[in-house]
Amino acid sequence: IISPFLTMEISTVHLAFLKANFSDSTVGIHLGLFVISFFLFRLILCPYLWWGIVRVLFFSEESQAATDCLPLNFQYYWLLIGLTFNLLNGFWGVKIILKVLRKVRGSETMKEGNSLKES
Repeated sequence: IISPFLTMEISTVHLAFLKANFSDSTVGIHLGLFVISFFLFRLILCPYLWWGIVRVLFFSEESQAATDCLPLNFQYYWLLIGLTFNLLNGFWGVKIILKVLRKVRGSETMKEGNSLKES
């Protein structure tokens, strides 16, 4: 159940490259790959897979047979944790869109705002 959701971490590779000391064009390429992989995996594929499991756990005729080997409240935990992560990914998706728009409009350079802030 958990293994397909590890595909969400594919976007993290390109996020790490945004913080590296590359040329503007290379940073732009990795920004594009990060945005594409983030939206593909975190906002399309994983919510689709999550909803498929929710359908089986709650709305399927075989839901009792599917949950016999699972802990009693697993389906409720799955629903709550999935909703939480999908909402969080949606929040970050909006932040990413706003960041990309700032870079495309020229109000931020490609490398500006890509590093961690010291606290």
